[in-house]
Amino acid sequence: MSIPLFDRPRNLICKLPIPMLCLATAACAANAPPSLRPSALPVVHSEKGARTVKSAWSCLAKPCIYVTNSTDGTGQGSVTIYPLDASGNTEPIATIAGPDTGLDLPQAVSVDKNHNIYVSNYRSALPTPQASITVYAAGASGDSAPIANISGSNTGLEQNFGIGVDTSGNIFVSENHLIEAKLAVFPAGATGNVAPIRTIRKRRGEKDNQFLGVALDMANRIYIASPLSCECSGESRILVYDHLANYVEKPLQNITGNHTFLILPNSVAVDRSDNIYVSNHGNGDGFGFLTVYAASSTGDVAPI
Repeated sequence: MSIPLFDRPRNLICKLPIPMLCLATAACAANAPPSLRPSALPVVHSEKGARTVKSAWSCLAKPCIYVTNSTDGTGQGSVTIYPLDASGNTEPIATIAGPDTGLDLPQAVSVDKNHNIYVSNYRSALPTPQASITVYAAGASGDSAPIANISGSNTGLEQNFGIGVDTSGNIFVSENHLIEAKLAVFPAGATGNVAPIRTIRKRRGEKDNQFLGVALDMANRIYIASPLSCECSGESRILVYDHLANYVEKPLQNITGNHTFLILPNSVAVDRSDNIYVSNHGNGDGFGFLTVYAASSTGDVAPI
């Protein structure tokens, strides 16, 4: 099945049932250094050509695609990992799942420079129903216990969504609820019932925008997908904050307006040139779409 393209606007990339997967590939593949780009791998096709299995790929040496699955039939969810050039009906090269993982409705995943895996869980069943952040060692697979688990009343975590990690290992997690949109920051190495070191909140008087997807660029600037809770254009935003932003500080960049074509953005990524990739839930027609903005974009700007 071919991917339908937009007739208008022409500068939107593609229209997909699940745009968040495309987003992860687009942001990484074109900008990986030559030593990390995908190389030829053995491929095994089924008789009908419907399934592809790849081997000899290590995420410790080459980029990978990490995907959170909120449910896997057990109520806990999973993280599936694929080689960067995966396509079609490809088996994951690793899956993190099982009762010892601490996964509980995982919403987003990020990886630090040492390949440790950070997962934002919407809620945690133990010890009380609260959200959590679970961290897994590089190369983790199967029913692996986390090497860190941030949860408890002091964390202030309630309804996690996006997560990002800066170059020093500090953790940025967004809260997905309407009462108070916020981004909590935890120090590198944090675990247990710890309080965030600072929190970025929605400014007073702003509309009921949520904080969903989170990304950081090479300068550790913070990017947040901030949709308005309706399927309307012109109100959603991509906010960019300074690395040390705190409380209700004004963003450095605020991409919003009718020309942006943002409709319920739910995830964001940034490439090495600081171009901004956004997946949009769309207007409820069953298809999301991707928009891409030039580095330093702000205001009512069209995608490139």
